[in-house]
Amino acid sequence: MLDKKLLELGYVKGIYREASPLDIREGCAYDITGVRIDRSFLRRAPGSSNLISGTYAGTPVRVILYYKGNDTYLVVVTTSNVYKRNASSWSALTGTFTVTAGSHVSFTTFPISSVISLIISHLSGGVKKWDGVGNLLDLGGLSGISVTGATCISSYRTHLILGRTTEGGAIQHSRIRWSGVGNAEDYTSATSGFADLIDTPDQIKETFPWLDRLIVYKSNSLWECSYIGYPQIFNFAPFIHDVGLLAPASLCATKEKGQVTSHIFLGTDNVYEFNGQLNPIGEAIWHMLFGVNAIVNKEQRTKAQGIYAHWSSEYYLTLPLGTDPNMRAIFAYNFKDKAWTRKDHATPIYALGYWKGDVGIPWTGLSGAWTDQTWIWGGETTGERNPVALLAKSSYMKVLNFTTLTDDEVYATAYFESKDYMFGFKTRWVEFQAEII
Repeated sequence: MLDKKLLELGYVKGIYREASPLDIREGCAYDITGVRIDRSFLRRAPGSSNLISGTYAGTPVRVILYYKGNDTYLVVVTTSNVYKRNASSWSALTGTFTVTAGSHVSFTTFPISSVISLIISHLSGGVKKWDGVGNLLDLGGLSGISVTGATCISSYRTHLILGRTTEGGAIQHSRIRWSGVGNAEDYTSATSGFADLIDTPDQIKETFPWLDRLIVYKSNSLWECSYIGYPQIFNFAPFIHDVGLLAPASLCATKEKGQVTSHIFLGTDNVYEFNGQLNPIGEAIWHMLFGVNAIVNKEQRTKAQGIYAHWSSEYYLTLPLGTDPNMRAIFAYNFKDKAWTRKDHATPIYALGYWKGDVGIPWTGLSGAWTDQTWIWGGETTGERNPVALLAKSSYMKVLNFTTLTDDEVYATAYFESKDYMFGFKTRWVEFQAEII
């Protein structure tokens, strides 16, 4: 039986797998599950609860927060349909968008007929538009050039950008195609065009704006796209070789004052932040993700999804473990503490997203004594329209919730395993018990 002893942790620094359990740094954990680190202190990781009572059909593929002026729509793309959230239910949009489980759906917004419209793309499912009220429709202008799908899509310098397109039934793995200026449905005018990025032989995976440029992520390189004007419109050049994007949906952005300042993503050999330079941030968990004895399912890592929780300065990355093809683990990187933690879920997580939460508790809405309150400072109910992280599971959309200790009614295990010691106790654990949280 393993001996246990109370351990004074002091400041904790998260997972550290760069050395053996005997040699890791003090305050680090060789393994950690079900907890998070906030300002160098341990805190119980949130559980999850249903966002609303309504359900959707099919396997979720992507969760999208769509802003249209003062209106905000929560959209989930599944293998059955595209759904929008109502107050307590999900309604399927009229229109067809056929995608497969685990594949990549890309999205952006662009003004069409003076309406900020949501545009979604899939390599075989097509390129669709939705204005928030009508049907899900094919994006115009593409049939004339025989484009039937695109791996990725983005908006840059008033052009709609499509990457890795399907044209005439053939996949153009290195092609970037752009619309005419200010018109997402024009692909024949003088300001529209395309370029084949063939200086590196890899495939385009995703595109993301960064400052005044567009970064093209390929499977083993990064390219920079800059605007140079008519007649060439854009210039493309590779600037990073031998590192690429492994999981397209893991790519997300951080912003300051509305401008994208950095990207975070699961790369081919590490987790990275790109802010003009490529900075690896995943060394502490490298052996768990890429090592010989990795705990994740290496063959299924391309399914990984990520979001940046700006309200807590954390990057959430969901991955499959062991031989499981489904994602059940969320690795979280806290940028303030530069620390990784992990939480495992009993049921699969098919997609990540976020929502500007429903109206919280105002001071005037509180009743009873302080001891009667069940909400938690910093939780999702302590402020109006507080942002919350979403987990798209089978049938239900879940919200990370600090007021519950369960996921799908299953009590979530939590522990912190410290380093091993040469003398005394072999392994020291911090266990979280439900009755003392």
